[in-house]
Amino acid sequence: MLLAFGAQQASATRAAIAAPDSAGRSAFNRVVSGNTARSTGSTKGWRATPTFPLCAVGPAALLLLRRDPRRSRGSATGPSRLARSALTERDTVKMDGFPDELFYLVPRIGVYHVDDHFRAQLTELYRLLLPKGGNLLDLCSQHDSHLPPEVDYTLTVHGMNQLELLANSRASERFTRNFNEDPSLSNLPSNSFDAVLMTVSIQYMQRPVELLKEAARVLKPGGQLIVSFSNRMFFTKAIEIWRAQRNMKGLVNLVLGYVRDAGFEQVRAANGVTLQAPQLLPGASGWSKDPFAAVVGIKSTGERVASLDLEGISWLELNDSGQAI
Repeated sequence: MLLAFGAQQASATRAAIAAPDSAGRSAFNRVVSGNTARSTGSTKGWRATPTFPLCAVGPAALLLLRRDPRRSRGSATGPSRLARSALTERDTVKMDGFPDELFYLVPRIGVYHVDDHFRAQLTELYRLLLPKGGNLLDLCSQHDSHLPPEVDYTLTVHGMNQLELLANSRASERFTRNFNEDPSLSNLPSNSFDAVLMTVSIQYMQRPVELLKEAARVLKPGGQLIVSFSNRMFFTKAIEIWRAQRNMKGLVNLVLGYVRDAGFEQVRAANGVTLQAPQLLPGASGWSKDPFAAVVGIKSTGERVASLDLEGISWLELNDSGQAI
């Protein structure tokens, strides 16, 4: 029965990928058509990187793709859809409409969805921002939460595959939930965590503001939300408004809107973290670097909290509307 269902899903996914858009291009061709040319959708602060070629199409399209910024709808400079406080039904459509539980059925233990350089920057960001010994919640986690190895934390992890979470040796508590069906954290008490983390998963959330409001509820006053992401994705599982963005600035502005709409304050976006020894990292040089972004928000305390202007963090400049320039 499962094999038959998987075959049905694979057939439907291939059909969705092959379906032409208004210009007569298939999603497959929109992704791979520019894999040898230099990207024209770069944004100040990130180096433009070429897209990867699509090497294979397997069941459920288990492929991690980098968005081709030249082959998407919308404008990087024209009227923005990002100012809206709520997503429409169309905004949240996925090419693969089958249950998320099926997609994540097979554990991906040891598989990383971004490169070494991205992960090293994220670990350094955590080293700078997270309180030592803090109580942390990692949403949409896997076998690794990218925490500094020399610092002890109390860690609760959420995910879609229990085996992946069991492989996370730093976690003391684990739970699974499909946030697209139930974006609540009803099993967790209010005002209990020092920080809530989410790594390269916000692109799959169909009810992101509801989920981030729950993150705010379980945070202690003054607690931090850190949502990190790149331009990689499981293309068939990312929501439409994410797939439609032309560059990293568009993605950053989308997440900035989510975090503000969830009620966080001092919302900022980082596009890089200085590493102490970048030459030692396998992914620290070359064209394959994944662009780094992290949106940070603070739960209100009613009082002024410590500044996030720490040495080593590159914060993007925002305009009067709070969008990245």
